[in-house]
Amino acid sequence: MDLEIQKSDEREVLSSIYSGDDHFQMVDENSFQYRVEPNGDPRNPKRFMLQIRWPDTYPESVPEVNLDIFYNSHLHNSDKEEVKRRVLEEAAAWVGCAMTYTLFEFAKENWDSLISETSVVETRVEEKRVTGAEKRELLAAADDDDKPRGWNWVDVVKHLFQVPGEVK
Repeated sequence: MDLEIQKSDEREVLSSIYSGDDHFQMVDENSFQYRVEPNGDPRNPKRFMLQIRWPDTYPESVPEVNLDIFYNSHLHNSDKEEVKRRVLEEAAAWVGCAMTYTLFEFAKENWDSLISETSVVETRVEEKRVTGAEKRELLAAADDDDKPRGWNWVDVVKHLFQVPGEVK
């Protein structure tokens, strides 16, 4: 069977299987991405995006596996290399067959062993910003002794801008 016909058939199958799955993305005709989020948690530090690109000789050769995507910036390079190595090992067993779905499923099923627990880069947790309305509510609920120093001071700059000035 012609390689282009095999690729076309696999594209149709992938589109059918992953229709409605927002974790899957077809980047172009020969490149696909799947976002692996353990337990469906997008904040899980073991999450990663696997990109598979078909070379001209696919499926008679293994596809290119890429994890150098911004989405994976929280992972150490050693983990990216380990995932890539293991996925390519799995791909070698499927040479000659349509394997993109199989490789995505392999990553989904083995995410825990693909990414090590200790090597995940700590992601910064942003502090929650308190809005002005929330500050006013906190001040209204607090006693006068608990309020911060200067809570009722007049904003001098704002006051000065309210005073009419000379117009030249």
